[in-house]
Amino acid sequence: MPTIHVTHALTRPPPEVGDRLLHLTEDQWFDRKSVRISAQKLVDAEISFANAEGGTLVVGLSGAAVEGTDGHANTGMR
Repeated sequence: MPTIHVTHALTRPPPEVGDRLLHLTEDQWFDRKSVRISAQKLVDAEISFANAEGGTLVVGLSGAAVEGTDGHANTGMR
């Protein structure tokens, strides 16, 4: 179940979405991960949401930066 703040951030124009998501507090319904996350850790995060009430998991945000995913097309996840 996404919070209203996550939903609002995701409806912004594309250039604003990453910055908006970076400023949200992670909680039981929202989590962000680096594009360099291992497949196992990504699966663990997905399973956590699946076993709870759902949520929004964003890949490509780390620290205070939008990493994006275009440069990481082959990160070992197959």
